[in-house]
Amino acid sequence: MYNEKPPPGENNQPPMSATPPVTPTPVAHVAHVPAPVEIVNPLLARVELPGSTFQMPSRGLFYVNNELREDVNMGEVHVHPMSTYDEILMKTPDKLFSGEAVNEVFVRCIPQILKPTELLARDVDFLLVCLRQVTFGDELEIKYTHDCKEANNNSYMVNISTFLTNTKRIEPTSVGSIYSTNMENNQIVKLHPAKFKDVLKMYQDVNTGDHSTEDELSMTVFIIKSVIHSVDEITDDKMIEQWIQKIPAGWVRHLSSVIEQTSDFGPDFTFETKCKDCGAEIQIESPINPISFFM
Repeated sequence: MYNEKPPPGENNQPPMSATPPVTPTPVAHVAHVPAPVEIVNPLLARVELPGSTFQMPSRGLFYVNNELREDVNMGEVHVHPMSTYDEILMKTPDKLFSGEAVNEVFVRCIPQILKPTELLARDVDFLLVCLRQVTFGDELEIKYTHDCKEANNNSYMVNISTFLTNTKRIEPTSVGSIYSTNMENNQIVKLHPAKFKDVLKMYQDVNTGDHSTEDELSMTVFIIKSVIHSVDEITDDKMIEQWIQKIPAGWVRHLSSVIEQTSDFGPDFTFETKCKDCGAEIQIESPINPISFFM
């Protein structure tokens, strides 16, 4: 009798498991957030003027460190007009002296230029003329006082296209001869035209007040060093600076004359007209440079 099984339905529950049941984690409801819709301003479509394409005086021959975008061929870049904000930047002395104005405006208006302050100074001068033309038109008013008797400070109008047409460009075949020189000891010095960032530094140093003899010597060394690419294929700045400080004064004069030749390209900012007071033929040089052109 003790071996009898309980009737069905009595004490026949399965044994309880030692592992408690797993309660499913409730899934949080994530609200669907629609992507923001970009509203296109139809007014802007008609103010994005195309601009014009210009070839820089250097033809881009000296740019090997990603100064220009890859699609630039022989120094041809597209220049777009400046906005009012760009014009204000170009008229701000602090922004000009620091190079910030040219850097910001070129990046927006000439997007094919990736490193504006690394450009050659003569290329920057030329591109400023291009910016002026595509933004304000071809006419430029210049104030000038002739040296004739009872001369007045008269206004003269000049076509900016004259400056662009008369621009002298570097010949690719001349780079090897003009931009290298043999010293008396047969050392070979290779040079390049002055860069905009170095010209800016010269402007900044000149306008810092009085200069001692040491300051003038330092500036002379800087000017020469800034246009030297290599001496006997050595490109180390410190070594070149020590070399400049050590060479005879006659060699420095020789280098200075060669440096002048390397700057013989770019826009010519002079034009001929008649004096409004005496009627004589006069030659006027427009004050176009990165510091005063837009002031």
